Amino acid sequence: MLEEHEFVQKMDSCEKVKDGVVFHCTTSRGKSVDIQLNVCTPHILRFRMCPDAKMKDIKGLEVKEEWGSCTFSISETPESVSIDTGAIRFKAQRSPWKYVICNKADEIILQENVRDLDAHTNYRSLPLGFTIEGEKFCRSNETFSLYPGENFYGFGEKFTRLNKLGQRIRGWNTNPFGAGTDEVYKHIPYG
Repeated sequence: MLEEHEFVQKMDSCEKVKDGVVFHCTTSRGKSVDIQLNVCTPHILRFRMCPDAKMKDIKGLEVKEEWGSCTFSISETPESVSIDTGAIRFKAQRSPWKYVICNKADEIILQENVRDLDAHTNYRSLPLGFTIEGEKFCRSNETFSLYPGENFYGFGEKFTRLNKLGQRIRGWNTNPFGAGTDEVYKHIPYG
């Protein structure tokens, strides 16, 4: 079967929930998908999307499930929705979907890259969405912009270069039988 990428195309609406915001979005194939942003602390945001209703209640690798109450404000314009914690601001563009996270000085900390296209307009890196195979969910995708001098660290116990910039990180846990490969048995899927 052929794999297809379905990406978040636009935000139709949003609603405030107890500890964050749920964005109701439409994908490139006209399907509905919800994206939930939880404000855990003024410096920590939790971002979740699950295109398969049967998988929404499956627990993932989480450092902490319950966070204390944290104040935040929401502002909306016809073009975007912003969530401000006092320390950081998350701003989501309605159409086409794109988001950016800024610090108090309004400097970009993280920016989604939704147009990483080659000369033939094929995606080099996939924007926020998911890959499907025969209408079945396979995996989630996301791409961020990098600026000169930025580096990536983390992802669990790895025996490759400390700076993960330019490396393809596979999240499959296996017994590597030593430190001579990029296989790991303690993978952590975030940097």
